[in-house]
Amino acid sequence: WLRTHVAMVQINGVAFVHGGVSPALASLGCAGINAAVAKDLAEPSPTLAQGLAMFSSQESGPLWYRGLVTEPETLTPQVPAVLRVLGVRAMVVGHSVSSTLRVATHYEGRVIQIDTGMLGGATYRNGQASALEIVGDTFTAVYINSRDALPTPQP
Repeated sequence: WLRTHVAMVQINGVAFVHGGVSPALASLGCAGINAAVAKDLAEPSPTLAQGLAMFSSQESGPLWYRGLVTEPETLTPQVPAVLRVLGVRAMVVGHSVSSTLRVATHYEGRVIQIDTGMLGGATYRNGQASALEIVGDTFTAVYINSRDALPTPQP
C-alpha cells in the first residue's frame, strides 16, 4: 500500500508531508523527494543497517524531520526560502504532536502542525480528533465541538 503513494504532495500551493522538509533537502523539490523515498521503498528486503541508512529513514528526511516545529528560532530566516524553492506558500506537517494538542502554526502561518495526539494512548491521553480545512486563503482547524481560524500564511 505504501509503495503506491507519494511521500509529499503539493495542492493549490500547499505542501503536505509527514515530517517536514529541511532547508538541506528543499532543493530536491517535491518530485525529487518522492523519487528518493520511492527508491527506498522499492528495496524488497533491506537489512537493518540498509534501512537505517536510507533517505526515508534519516532524521533529516521528509518522513522524520521535526525541525520546522521544534526549532523555530533557528530556522526563521530559512523557512521562506524553503517554501519558495518548493514553490508553495505553506507546508502542512504531522509526526510531531503539538504541545497544546491543538493544530498549531509556525513562521507566520507558513508551517501548520496538525498532529494533535488524536490517537490518545498512554502518551497523549488528552489528544483530540482534528482536521485542517483549507478554502482559498482561509485555514481553519476543525475539532469535534469547535473551529479555530488560523493565520493566513504570509508571502
